[in-house]
Amino acid sequence: MPFTVGSFPGWTGVAVGSNGYVSKAAGNPITLSSTPATHLNNAQEWFVLGCHDFNPAAAGSGLVKMEETAAVTVITWDGVYDFGGTSASTMQLQLYANGSVTMAWGTMSAAGNGFFTGYSPSGPNLDPGTTDISA
Repeated sequence: MPFTVGSFPGWTGVAVGSNGYVSKAAGNPITLSSTPATHLNNAQEWFVLGCHDFNPAAAGSGLVKMEETAAVTVITWDGVYDFGGTSASTMQLQLYANGSVTMAWGTMSAAGNGFFTGYSPSGPNLDPGTTDISA
């Protein structure tokens, strides 16, 4: 999706994956789960909020939505169901024109496969190891 009024440094638009990621452009694999090696070695820079097996096309599921202003582009998984179930997750990525990024999580499903989150520039990249961000 090309930006119409939004912007983010070095990006001309976003490629939004229903399974919980946003990349600079198309070219990363469409994946329902990820590993550090997969995450760090993709063709496009990307943010992964919760790489998971989501199904926004399911009857009753929330949608993946995008909204732009000159200051911020917001992508929201708004009560999106897990594949094969009705457990929902809500999360949001905010890309600011000044280069700041906010990842926000609301209610997250405990069903299905696990979640994987993070950022990676276009690869290949080294794995710095696990970091506990809970504190």
